[in-house]
Formats: sequence, C-alpha cells, structure tokens
Amino acid sequence: MFRRLMSKFLGQPRPNQPKAIVASERARMQPLSTFIPFVDLPEDAQLLMINFSEAVTFSKGDSLFKEGDTDDVDFFLVSGKISIVDGGGGEEILEGGSSESNRPLSFLRPRQFTSKVASAKASFYQVPHYVVALAEERTRKTNSLNRDFSVEDDSFKKTLLQRIETAMSSGKLSLVSLPEVAIKVKTLCSQADVGLEDIADIIKRDSSMSIKLVEAANSPLYRGATEIKTVTDAVCRLGKELTQKLVFYFATKELFESPSKMLDDVFRQAWDNSLKRAVMAQTVAGRSGFDPDIAFLCGLLFRIGDLLILQYVAKNEDNMSEHSRVNDISEKDSAASSQLVVSKWNLPNVVVDVLSNGGDWKYDSSTADDPLKPDYTDLMIVSNALLRVMDGESSNIPKLDNIPAARKIINEKFKAESSIINEYRKAFKEFHML
Repeated sequence: MFRRLMSKFLGQPRPNQPKAIVASERARMQPLSTFIPFVDLPEDAQLLMINFSEAVTFSKGDSLFKEGDTDDVDFFLVSGKISIVDGGGGEEILEGGSSESNRPLSFLRPRQFTSKVASAKASFYQVPHYVVALAEERTRKTNSLNRDFSVEDDSFKKTLLQRIETAMSSGKLSLVSLPEVAIKVKTLCSQADVGLEDIADIIKRDSSMSIKLVEAANSPLYRGATEIKTVTDAVCRLGKELTQKLVFYFATKELFESPSKMLDDVFRQAWDNSLKRAVMAQTVAGRSGFDPDIAFLCGLLFRIGDLLILQYVAKNEDNMSEHSRVNDISEKDSAASSQLVVSKWNLPNVVVDVLSNGGDWKYDSSTADDPLKPDYTDLMIVSNALLRVMDGESSNIPKLDNIPAARKIINEKFKAESSIINEYRKAFKEFHML
C-alpha cells in the first residue's frame, strides 16, 4: 500500500487507475480536500487521502499532543476550538473553519508546541504523519504558489524569538559576547591621543588575536619588504584604523565557529553573508564619501542577530530539525535580535541605527535642513540592494529608482568608471587571503 501511495504522489502511472471519481466519493473527500496540502492534489489523490483519514471528536481539556512529542499522527481541526501553548508560555486559541486552521497542527517533529481542546467539543481529521508528508512533498513539487504549509510556518519566527528571550531571561542562553580585546581596542582607538604601542599592548594580551594580526600584516594584502614578527610592528604597518578594523573582523569571525557539526554549513554561510555585506558596504562607502571602516563595521554586524538564533538552535536538540529555517528569518526579526546583541557592546550610535533600519527599503533619512544628505543607513540599504542584484535576487526588492536611499547614494560621483561589482569582488577576494 505504501509503494502504491508513493507512485500515486510522484505522478507515476498505476495499473487499473480509475478514470473518474463518482459523486459519492467526491462528497466523502470534500471536507478534507479543503485543507492544505490536500487542496492542491488531484481528485484521485484526494480520495486516497480519505482512505487513510479518520474523523474523531474530543472533549474540552483533552490533550492532542505535547511539545517535544514524536508521535506519528497529524490532526486537522474541523470544528470547535483548541489552545496552542508555545515554549515561552504564550497561548493562542485556534478555531475550526478559520483561515489559520486550514493546515495540519504542529507538523514538525518533535512537536513545536502543546495543544488541547478549548471548547466543549472539537472535531478533527486524523491522518498518519507520513501520508501528510507525502502530500506536502507532492504539493511543493507541483504548486508554484508556495502556500504556507503548517500552523508553525506562521508562528515559527515569533515562537523562536520568544523562546530565545525566555532562554536568556532564565539564564539558559547568554548574549553573544564580543571578545574583550575587540572592545578594548575600540575604546582605545576612540581616544585622540592614543599611540600605536598602546594598541599593540592590548592586543598582545590575546595570543590568538596577536597571531592573526601578525599573519595579516604578512599577507599578500599588506606585506612589505621585511617580514613582520611582532604585534607592535604589525600595528605600525597597518595603522590605527586598519588595525581596529581587522581586530573586529577576526573577533566577529570567531563568533561564527559552529558548536555543532550538524550546523557547520549554516554557521559558515552566515559568516560568509556577513563578510559580503561588510565588503559591499565598504565598497559603496568609498564611492559616496563615507568612512569605509565604519561602513565595514555596519555591514559586518548588520545580521549579528542571526548568530544569536543559530546559537540557540545549536543548544536545543529539539529545534535541530528547524536549523535550515533560520535562513528565512526576516531582516526585521533579525534587526530586533541584533539590537539585543549590540546593546551590550557599546558601539557607536550610527551602527545601532543601521541595525534598526538597514533592512527597510522604504527608509527615508531626509531632513528639513538637507533632504538629499544620505546617512549610513542609506548606505547599508543600497549595499543590501546591490548584493541582491548581484546574486540574481532583484525580483524580491523594489526598483532602485523607488528606493529613497538609492536616489541619494547612487549619483554621478558614485558611478565610477570601473564596475562596482568588480571592485567588490576584488575586495572580497582579498579578505579571503587573510
């Protein structure tokens, strides 16, 4: 039976396949066929679903499932009400027949929340989990509408962020901490009368950072006629601004070291994306009169909130099945997490402002005094837009002419003779030499 079901869902011909669905059979499958993912299946496949389903009724207070369960049955709410309680203690009421209840309840395993009946009676369709999974797979392959599939598809981001906040308040998760050496170097470099030897003395206290900075000074990107052997010589060759930039670069990169082999690729991709944003912001800054080092820092930390989410997922085995979904966290949600992280880092206000609005295409920094003057948030928005265009994802953003930040940044001064994409790629390649 399982093999026959597979062939049916994958669209392969099956012997003695009926040519038509009689009216009585169509009436039987009508209620279940209104639920996602069955609504997008052909009629004969919908009928097959009916043969695997069972109509059940529960009373108020009856438990459907608990968070962490790995059972093999999915429920579809037909009528009545149920309560949904997430890991953070938040509760929502879901009513049968509503637009929010037309999907399976907590499809992911382990279960992502706890649910019980909240009305006097509630009726459901009960379908084996593997059958729903096959239907969902068939639907995703054939339906370009990309419908939301299960209840947690809508609540995943909110629920995950709520769990992170709960874990932090209970001490189970700590804020991402920037290595102490980076904080001290930043503080020192903000002082006008600081000497290069003072900066070197701070870096020497961190053996890992010392090695990386000396290696950077000897890299093809920065090396001179003589080999650098000490931190002091490295700082003298690189200078105050570049030293601070590289210390932040190396310190941030360390944060993206995965604590789990399962998440290696996700952490690596998150770091790669951070470096891309940093290099593009630096490149745009060079053409638009901004400080390239501040722009680099803005880009490097722009989605640092994703790291907090990744670290939470890595520490919670019950969320391992969701780790690929962190790539779908919106820039708005990431900005909230990023601000939470950098609030403890004492960074310049300009960086915090960029984290707040750098993902908003409609952001407009215009003021009455100078409506055409751009700020670093405008720069970050344009950098993000250019990266999307370069990666072939421009369909997901407005046209540049319709982005207020782009109208301020991309002017005649910005349009240099060489391609900004080539300039960016060269700079990105150079960083990989470090």
